[in-house]
Amino acid sequence: MNPRVIHFLVTLAAVPGCSAGLQVHSPLNSTPLEERVPAQYKKEVAFVQDVRRFAIEHLGMEQDSKHYTWFTEKQDNGHTLYILSITEKTILPTSRIAKVEELDKLSAYRADIKEFLYLESEVDTLEDERDYYNKKGYDTNWRSVTDYHTYGGKEGSPITLDFLKSTPEYQAKVVVHELCHGFVEKNIKAGFASSLDESFCSMVGYAGAAEYFTYKNLPEEHTKAVKAFDHYHTFAEKFVVSFEKLQRLYHEGLSQDEMLKRRAALFAEAEEFMGGEVNNALMWSWHPYLFNYPLMHTVYTVQGDSVPKIMQKMRHCPENEEKALKYIQELAK
Repeated sequence: MNPRVIHFLVTLAAVPGCSAGLQVHSPLNSTPLEERVPAQYKKEVAFVQDVRRFAIEHLGMEQDSKHYTWFTEKQDNGHTLYILSITEKTILPTSRIAKVEELDKLSAYRADIKEFLYLESEVDTLEDERDYYNKKGYDTNWRSVTDYHTYGGKEGSPITLDFLKSTPEYQAKVVVHELCHGFVEKNIKAGFASSLDESFCSMVGYAGAAEYFTYKNLPEEHTKAVKAFDHYHTFAEKFVVSFEKLQRLYHEGLSQDEMLKRRAALFAEAEEFMGGEVNNALMWSWHPYLFNYPLMHTVYTVQGDSVPKIMQKMRHCPENEEKALKYIQELAK
């Protein structure tokens, strides 16, 4: 997996229709999913459904989740979230909540930015904003996401042709990850910080996939899932080291020129494991997924390599970020 890409491949819902074209349908369609899926995709869809069923019945996920209960052949990425992270050259944020703006119409966002800003939109690609702030001298990171969980969303993530092209290990990890967000939403609520939520569900996704292949007695797939799990853990540990080095640099009170010189060297170190060009905006984008991941990995080990055990204990996790972090740290002891 390229560590620079968070791209869960999803589009809007549609089912095969008559020869005139596909018909858009609701994920709440009462027709059984297996009857709506074309014959050539039934085996792959059945696998996704089996992972989902395992996550609910054996890992402790929520039964009422709509994730991966519907199928679409539509290819036009009709449900895409565009994200633009913007930071000053010597500012490295640790939260996306503080400064988030959602653009609900096509526009040219040109406001003055102090320190950092997180822009998102489903109607504006934000590419002109990216180019504008690049020219203004900011660090930027642009990405689009076509499979994502929105708080309180009723549709959930569909099963798409692009999703089915990915490896079974990746599919299993993503299914469990998204179901985990639904668990958090229902049991810990919206106040659970994204830096905890994403790291927690990333761990649960990788671990849950490995547990699924163990349960199904699929040693080859299990080996690949464990390898991906270990790789992500190593990646997260290296990220935390780089992130903390940058934070210390930006708070040393050095001149702007000296900070820029030293950060270039730190970025070069990070590029060795990040797989491409690094800046503050990219590091900020990865922060929720990686900064607390080593802690979550330790929780998994301490709790007996058991996702079901962890999910049961997380039902009692406080919503408040500070209290939640302390609670999770206790689980890691």
